[in-house]
Amino acid sequence: MKELRQRSLIFVELLRLVVVGVSAIVGYQLGDAQVGNHGPSGVLLGVLLGSATGYVLGGVFGRSTASAIASLEHQVSRLGGGDILAGVLGTIFGVILAFVVSWPLLLIGLPMLTWAGGLVIVLVLGYLGYRIGRIKRDDLLAVLGMQSRLGPGHGGPGRVAKLLDTSALIDGRVLTIARTGFLEGRLVVPSFVLAELQGLADAGDPNRRARGRRGLDVLRDLSHQPGLVLDIAERDYAETTDVDAKLLRLAREDDLSLISTDHNLARVAELSGVLVLNPNVLADAVRPPMVPGELVAVLVQKPGREAEQGVGYLDDGTMVVVEGARGQVGRQVRAAVTSVLQNAQGRMVFAKLADPVHTEPGARAGNPA
Repeated sequence: MKELRQRSLIFVELLRLVVVGVSAIVGYQLGDAQVGNHGPSGVLLGVLLGSATGYVLGGVFGRSTASAIASLEHQVSRLGGGDILAGVLGTIFGVILAFVVSWPLLLIGLPMLTWAGGLVIVLVLGYLGYRIGRIKRDDLLAVLGMQSRLGPGHGGPGRVAKLLDTSALIDGRVLTIARTGFLEGRLVVPSFVLAELQGLADAGDPNRRARGRRGLDVLRDLSHQPGLVLDIAERDYAETTDVDAKLLRLAREDDLSLISTDHNLARVAELSGVLVLNPNVLADAVRPPMVPGELVAVLVQKPGREAEQGVGYLDDGTMVVVEGARGQVGRQVRAAVTSVLQNAQGRMVFAKLADPVHTEPGARAGNPA
């Protein structure tokens, strides 16, 4: 960040120097034109006044230009190469169309009206061409045969760029999801995440080293995955050392969704308005409804119809009939699924009592309500 400010300051001062030079030349010419009335002092006064004016105006102009360039750089960094190419091609087409449409203005014979009208038409159609090029980006690149090389666009439903954090890369399931075709578009990996992975890969602890190398291997494989565009974001926030805080700030600034298996980071991201894609949640969502032998933690709420049966309910309202749980009413038990009955009225799970437990990570929790 400090280096970026220094480069910006150098640019402003160089631009100010150019403006001072131009203003001094203008002052010299104005003073020289009046030399007959005021002598050589008029030339010197013109140079001094021109230089002073240029110094002030050059500073204002330089800072404004540097700010505009920084804003443009930020906007361009959010676009993929395909988006920029499509916008440029659309703009070129719009400008060419504008010249064709403006041709009848030359027949009027009024130069001022011709130039003014032509300029307005060029600006309007050029911008319209840019917008159409961005909107029809994929179709345009497909016609040019460049879709496979530049990948899907940045915008549009389901194509928001996704930010990868360290936990998702180490976990590795994001690569499996990508290979199935459920993950597409642009994936963004910040430079500080790469640095964290490299630090893990170089660690002395074998477990940390293996995790870091796994994350780097997943990143390499993602870069070769068709349908994905992997971007390395050379961004950092020197004012903070917390990687999670940097991820959230980058996601908010560039309107990115976040792929992470870190539960706490996901909760904070959701509170910050960032869309979170958690492979753990996806795995639970596509998990088979229930299989024989699976353990389920359920609160026994009432006795069953048959002797020794207890009845509880899962979070989705599914009834669970537990053999041997009649005496466990009001307690949470762990039961092993024996069979699942599916009919028009819904699903019913039959299980046998294992032992009374509290909810464990490996067992599905029932509804205590």
